[in-house]
Amino acid sequence: MIKIGSVYYNDRYFGQGKQIFKAAHVQDVDILIFWGGGDISPHIYGEPNVASYGEGGGHRDAIEVDVMQEALRLQKPILGICRGAQLACAVLGGKLYQHVDRHTSAHDMVIAEPYRDLAHDSTIRTSSLHHQMMIPTAEMEIIATAPGRSRWRENAEGVVHGDHNDPEVVYHAQKRVLMVQGHPEYTPQNSALTVFTKNLVKNLLGIKFQ
Repeated sequence: MIKIGSVYYNDRYFGQGKQIFKAAHVQDVDILIFWGGGDISPHIYGEPNVASYGEGGGHRDAIEVDVMQEALRLQKPILGICRGAQLACAVLGGKLYQHVDRHTSAHDMVIAEPYRDLAHDSTIRTSSLHHQMMIPTAEMEIIATAPGRSRWRENAEGVVHGDHNDPEVVYHAQKRVLMVQGHPEYTPQNSALTVFTKNLVKNLLGIKFQ
């Protein structure tokens, strides 16, 4: 059976994971999952707070960064969901838009050509409950986007208006980190988003969930 380290959220669909609160436990699991929640501190990616809610997760930030860094050191595969995806992006050298609009309801995302067989379609529906968004590094591959979704993006450099291709699913192959902005755990087990996420985890991270 796959041993899942489920950080700050008891696993709903992806197996019988236990919450992991200490980096010392990372060596005992096969994959780490970081779940959704409030904004992370912009100081993690080296920016002042211009549009984040509060100063981030404080105690939770410290715990999760510690656990994630240990997972990376041990070369454990990581799945980040929403906040977890944003945290992974930041820890791996990326940044965040501290506010984007039109991402608080479900919408379509377009799958990159090499991954459409895993999605069984070129476009699928994703859940969306975030107001911040990943800014991937050049080392990260964008697997799915929401074309033209956001019209307002804000970070430390200011506000940018206009239609954008918003990253929804991002992968860092060298570090074995999969980042998913949507919430497959909030959708049915047979939903396109959940099936696609499980297929990505299986094919990219080598982990087959129940």
